[in-house]
Amino acid sequence: MLKMYYGKHFLRWQTVSKRCSISTKSENMKVKPSPKPQLNKLLCSNTMRSLPPPHSSAKCLDCRTMLAFWNLLFLVVILQNKNCNSADIVGGKEAHSSPYTALVRTGKTLCGGALIKSDWVLTSAECFIDKTTTIDLGVHSIKNTKDDRRQQFKVLKRISHEKYNKEKHINNLQLVKLSGKANITKAVNTVRFPEKFDDVKPGSVCTITGWGKTDNKKPNNADKLMEARVTIIDRKTCASHWKPEVKITKDMVCTMEKDAVRGFCNGDTGGPLICGGFLKGIISFGPMLCGTPSGADVYTRLTKDYMKWINKKTMGIL
Repeated sequence: MLKMYYGKHFLRWQTVSKRCSISTKSENMKVKPSPKPQLNKLLCSNTMRSLPPPHSSAKCLDCRTMLAFWNLLFLVVILQNKNCNSADIVGGKEAHSSPYTALVRTGKTLCGGALIKSDWVLTSAECFIDKTTTIDLGVHSIKNTKDDRRQQFKVLKRISHEKYNKEKHINNLQLVKLSGKANITKAVNTVRFPEKFDDVKPGSVCTITGWGKTDNKKPNNADKLMEARVTIIDRKTCASHWKPEVKITKDMVCTMEKDAVRGFCNGDTGGPLICGGFLKGIISFGPMLCGTPSGADVYTRLTKDYMKWINKKTMGIL
């Protein structure tokens, strides 16, 4: 699924024991034949050790044996590289009930959002919105425009948080006033706000939704709404993954999967983080490779101060 800013500002390179290393120089270039291919940039060291070159006695083998060896080795590398980079929402499944999730579209650019009031949507300040932007509610399949459950609106006005900082990703919230009021139905409804705005406990399992990319190798967004279950991690652990590029503040919350490929991706920015049935955050930013194990995804946490800001700008929700 689920990152509008994946890799746009930060390339979070982990040690090879945690993440697959990538060779960017090899793309779109003619590779010169070499008797000893450099494989260290293509292999995932956490699942496959560097293979030693053929023994010196290999010079006694005929050309066919050597060719078969390198062909087999090349095949292993390709299959291993495929397994390392695949990403699904990212590790998620098709969603069947998320009436509060909004589709925010500006041209071909997608963002997510949460319907917080019949005529207001909360999203990320990083999500680009202009007079051509449309907000769709009740969407399951983007391509199925004849679905009578869908409701589409234009943008009457947008309000980014006054202290939003693009480089630091702080106060990454934006309110969007719809051109009309949504008709509340089974397919379209407002998200639930918590009564308290405490930190979500590490280890808690929450849900994210969106129409973002489902594969790191493919540019296309998902047609159908996807969802994934993600695990909250403590802020100290999250901060260690983002030093020194980004400072993780108390107004942020993070998720990470140690042994699974799961998370949000390009096109999911601004989507809701739901914990225990309540809105706890808005998708903000993450690593270059979506859903990579041991990569920390970051959300703007819904705090008491942010709730006051939302109430003030929307003339009251709670």
